[in-house]
Amino acid sequence: MTIPTSFRRLLPTIFALLFGAPLLLCAAPTSPTAALPVIRNAEADAETTVKPTGELLRIRGNSPGGKLPAGSTAARLSEAGVCFKWTPSPRDTSQIGEADLMDAVLSPDESTLLLVERIGGSDAPNSTRFVFVAVAGGGIVRSIEFPRRRITEVRWDPAAGLFARQEAQPEFGSPSAFLRISLPDGAVSATSQTLAVPTTDWCIGGGSLWFGEVGEKYFLKLPADTLAGAPEKSRSTMIAPRPLWIPAQRQLAIYGNGGVEFYRMKRGVPELVDAVPFPAGFAPQLAVALNAPGEVALLQPGKPALVLAGGAVRRIGNRTGKLLCFLREAALLLVEEQQRNSLLPCKMPLGDPGAPFSPGKLKPLNRNANFRLLPLSGAGSAALLVDAKANVCRLDLGGKRPKKIMIFEAAPTVKGR
Repeated sequence: MTIPTSFRRLLPTIFALLFGAPLLLCAAPTSPTAALPVIRNAEADAETTVKPTGELLRIRGNSPGGKLPAGSTAARLSEAGVCFKWTPSPRDTSQIGEADLMDAVLSPDESTLLLVERIGGSDAPNSTRFVFVAVAGGGIVRSIEFPRRRITEVRWDPAAGLFARQEAQPEFGSPSAFLRISLPDGAVSATSQTLAVPTTDWCIGGGSLWFGEVGEKYFLKLPADTLAGAPEKSRSTMIAPRPLWIPAQRQLAIYGNGGVEFYRMKRGVPELVDAVPFPAGFAPQLAVALNAPGEVALLQPGKPALVLAGGAVRRIGNRTGKLLCFLREAALLLVEEQQRNSLLPCKMPLGDPGAPFSPGKLKPLNRNANFRLLPLSGAGSAALLVDAKANVCRLDLGGKRPKKIMIFEAAPTVKGR
């Protein structure tokens, strides 16, 4: 039997209706918004990646460069015709929306604040983002991302430049090491040998990078320009010593559980000139130099701060926090206390305490914890405060009452009286 031509033309349509429609119905998602499963190959699954957190957008617009002091670090870092919009990575261990900040430091000319942001969260491989904020004007002038590097601390030296400490990430073949970073491009110009032992603290001074190691009774030195070679070791009387460079006297203070030692440089070699013991059980984690030689303030969170001045050792505060800051021109020491994130101002050298105040309760109001407190030289009684949500303000303490002036806001403040 011969099938008519007109019927043969309809066969594709008939087969599509009989067999295609059921197949389409079976393959349809169960809901309009359901997504098809992602197909991954074995190679993709084996590759370790950093989870994207936070966002920094480069937008064409008026950069703050023209409003910045000529020749300043902020002006040199500023990108012409570019402005930035930043949403900081959230700290995944915080329930109140704090930013995932690792460190913050001022440039030597105090024109630029560097905020160090962790990308990827606390339990994952990390990258790091540097966000540079102009202190005058408060705009972001530059951002540099360091893929697959977990940078936790930075130091900015007037002579040697910008340095960082990165933690090991074996999944990326990235060792624990010190880095020297060139600006404005962010290139890593020098890397130290692998740090086999965890460090206590570190500083830059006298053309060297100084650091201590956990559980060891010596402090170490690397050449700041190259970070090359094995570090030189010097004995200390303390376990896990921490270094503090004192530029005014070109001295090195080494402090830890038991006391503080003062060294002068003799042809680049540290020579012990004095040692002061601490009360039993005091193991400071932070120190700042005061105005006179051999005078320092030291902090162990949860205990009163200690001040070595005028040949005496004085206790200041009660249950201290993690911040300590000295305003040199005003001879004013600021000690953070745990209660209500308050700051206790103390006049040096006697350590006479003033009235404590909470920066979050100064207008404009917020409830944010303090993150970093940095002195501003040449500004009398003023300091720069970075809070836990990456907001930046200037604290003026020269009047009868402290005043807060917002410089940069990454998170909105609470409106109030």
